[in-house]
Amino acid sequence: MASKSKKNKIAKSKLSEKQIRKRKVRASADWAELRAQIRDEQKIDPISMRPLNRGWNLHHLSQDERYYDDLSRERFVGLNEYSHRCVHYLHDIVVREGDFNVFERLQLIIQQMIDITESDKLR
Repeated sequence: MASKSKKNKIAKSKLSEKQIRKRKVRASADWAELRAQIRDEQKIDPISMRPLNRGWNLHHLSQDERYYDDLSRERFVGLNEYSHRCVHYLHDIVVREGDFNVFERLQLIIQQMIDITESDKLR
């Protein structure tokens, strides 16, 4: 069985140039400083309205990888893990479809969930 460090070396050797560049940015002192600044300023996940938890993500608002290392404060927001995944998932749908109709569809489904749950409570 391979040691943990050997597995890590194998995994690192499979990284693309973009992934390596991103890791270097996230390992920098400037990144750590920005993360601390946003944590101090923001404190709350703007999606869930819950406190930023221990595993929160420093989310790039620009999805253009050429500017991944632009650490200007206005280009970032703190998001808890689930909110971060949700934002990326919905962003991809909006970009693919070219509109924001996914939110109307989502609203309909959530309203159905609420209606059916409420009617079940009365049964």
